[in-house]
Amino acid sequence: MPLLTRRVEVACAIGLALGGCGGRSPSNATSPSTLETSAPTTAPEKRERIYRFDTDKAGRLPAGLSFLQPPPGSGFWKIEAVPIAQSVPNALAWNPQGNGEGRALALDLPGPSFHLSVQVRAGSGDAAQTQAGLLFGYQDSANHWGAVLDFAAARSLLYRVENGVRTNVAEAVFHPAGEGGAPWHHLEVDCRAGAVQCRVNGSSSTSAQETRAPEGRAGLVVCGGGALFDDLTITPR
Repeated sequence: MPLLTRRVEVACAIGLALGGCGGRSPSNATSPSTLETSAPTTAPEKRERIYRFDTDKAGRLPAGLSFLQPPPGSGFWKIEAVPIAQSVPNALAWNPQGNGEGRALALDLPGPSFHLSVQVRAGSGDAAQTQAGLLFGYQDSANHWGAVLDFAAARSLLYRVENGVRTNVAEAVFHPAGEGGAPWHHLEVDCRAGAVQCRVNGSSSTSAQETRAPEGRAGLVVCGGGALFDDLTITPR
């Protein structure tokens, strides 16, 4: 498969550097065959993908996702045993070591119309610096979309990165789904004919209308502090 080889670093709206190429991760969490420096293109895949992470081995990377190499010293992905995971016993964790962004992508393109959902909560590190959620329409590091939760501000953000420039398209307040200091939140993105809508914990939060659908790969994104993800679902329409 051809590779998109552009190496571009873009600035996150909260002042954090987005992930670039050439980093390394601890040997207990990654191996060279599971890391990408860019995203391969594939034909759209019309079947639903569900990633529960419960049959994956703790301390390793899960099957079925690829991980773009973060900047050196920014953090690493791994499966963690989490007793309070939405589906026990595991969740996928981003462990921060600096101000970098982690990106995990499904291997297939969902097509121009799709539904994404994930359970997400703040993890280790400074929650005041954390934005975490869904990545979609991913062409390369300079061209993609994201729908993230800003945990400190209790706001959901829908943004677009085009030619390396991030624009926040819409934002809204979201309400906790449960009790405690770091509850799980159910984040959804629905895209049909260029109309993008986000929901948090079952309530509509942000939306945007595009002249063209944000086509590309889909997955997870986090910057700032740590985050836990569970039950990622990618459903082509």
